[in-house]
Amino acid sequence: MEYKQQVQVEENSLQCQNNSEDIDTRQERRSANYKPNIWKYDFLQSLSSEYDEEQYRRVTEKLREEVKSIFVEAVDLLAKLKLVDSVIKLGLGSYFEEEIKQSLDIIAASIKNKNLNVEENLYCTALRFKLLRLHGYEVSQGVFNGFFDGTFDKSKRTDVRALIELFEASHLAYEGEATLDDAKAFSARILSVGLVFEPKYSSFRKWLTKVIIMILIIDDVYDVYGSLHELQQFTKAWADFCKAMFMEAKWFNEGYTPSLQEYLSNAWVSSSGTVISAHSFFSIMTELETEEISNFLEKNQDLVYNISLIIRLCNDLGTSVAEQERGDAASSVVCYMREVNVSEEVARNHINNIIKKTWKKINGHCFAKSPTVQLLVNINTNMARGVHNLYQHGDGFGVQDRHENKKQILTLLVEPFKLHLPEFSF
Repeated sequence: MEYKQQVQVEENSLQCQNNSEDIDTRQERRSANYKPNIWKYDFLQSLSSEYDEEQYRRVTEKLREEVKSIFVEAVDLLAKLKLVDSVIKLGLGSYFEEEIKQSLDIIAASIKNKNLNVEENLYCTALRFKLLRLHGYEVSQGVFNGFFDGTFDKSKRTDVRALIELFEASHLAYEGEATLDDAKAFSARILSVGLVFEPKYSSFRKWLTKVIIMILIIDDVYDVYGSLHELQQFTKAWADFCKAMFMEAKWFNEGYTPSLQEYLSNAWVSSSGTVISAHSFFSIMTELETEEISNFLEKNQDLVYNISLIIRLCNDLGTSVAEQERGDAASSVVCYMREVNVSEEVARNHINNIIKKTWKKINGHCFAKSPTVQLLVNINTNMARGVHNLYQHGDGFGVQDRHENKKQILTLLVEPFKLHLPEFSF
C-alpha cells in the first residue's frame, strides 16, 4: 500500500505544461547522419537452412552421442584438452556442458596431484591454463615458470600452435601477473612478424534485445535530438542511467570538457553496462537463487564497474573521430588530450592502457563457487568481450559495412559450415 501511494504521489507530481516561451516546435534538430541499416528485414526473413529438417535432427543427435563417446575414450590429458578446446571453438559447448565440466575437473585435479601424465610442452601448458582459467578454475601463472628464464625460450618461436595458445592465455591475466604480461608481449611480437549463445537462453537474448533497443533510443535522444529543457523533464524516467546521460548532455550544451577522471566517474554509468547487468540478473535468477546472487553482487560491485568501463572506453576509441567531426560531446580521448595537452595518438595509447589494466581486474572475478553465480559472471564478462570486439577496428556498430565487421556477421550467422554428413541408415 505504501509503495502504491508513493507511485501515485510521483505520478501526480509529474505534469506537462505547454510553455510557448520555452518551447519552439519548429526547433531544428541535429542529426548524427547514420547510414541506413544494411541488414534489411526482407533479407533476414529470407534466410533459411537446409539442415532444419527431421532427418538432420536425427543425424545431429547421433553425432552428439558419438562425440560423448569420444569424451569417454579420451584418456590422455592432451587429448582431453584438444577435444574440449575444439568443441568450444565450434560453438558446441552448450551441448556438452557435463562432459566439458568432467574433463576440466580431471585436468585440474591432475595439476593439484602433480599427476600430469603428459609431456610438459608450452602448447599443452598454455592450452590447459587458458581452458581452466576461462572456466573459473584457479590456476597459477607459475605453470609457465619452466619455460621462462628472463625471456621466453627462443626455440618456442617456431611453434605457432604454442604461440597462439600462449597469446590467448595471456589475456586472462590478473593484476600483478608479470609473467603473463611478458608472455603477451613475447607472443604478440612473434605472431605479428565473442554473450551467451546457448539455445536454452533464448529468453535472455529476447530480454537483451529489448534492453539494447531502449538504450539506443535513449542514447540518441541525449546525444543528438533533445534540447536541454526537454532533457530535464525526461531525466526522471530512468534513474542513474538517465542522470549520467543528462550530465553528458549538460557538458555539451555548456561547452565544458571535464578531466578524464571526472568524465569516467560519469561515463561508466552512461555506458549502459549497469542497465544490461541488472536485466541479466533478473532474467536468469530463480526465487531460491536471488539471495545468493544479491550477496555476490554486493561484495563484487567493482565487477560491474569495470565491465561498464570497458564498454565506454572501447566505444570511445571506435567512435571518437566521427564524434569530433560532427561536434558531439567530448569522449575520454578528447578529455585526456585537452587535460594533459597531448596528441590524439598519445591519448589513445593511454586509454588502451586503462583498458588492459581493467581487463585484469575483470579476470580476477572470473571464477565463482556456484553455477548460477558463474553464469552471471560469464554473461557480463561476455558483454564486455563483445563490445571490445565490435569496436576494435573502429565503429563496428555505427558503420555496419566495415569489411571486418561485415565479414564477422556473415561467417557467424549467414554462411554455415559445410557439413559433410556420413551415411546413416535409419
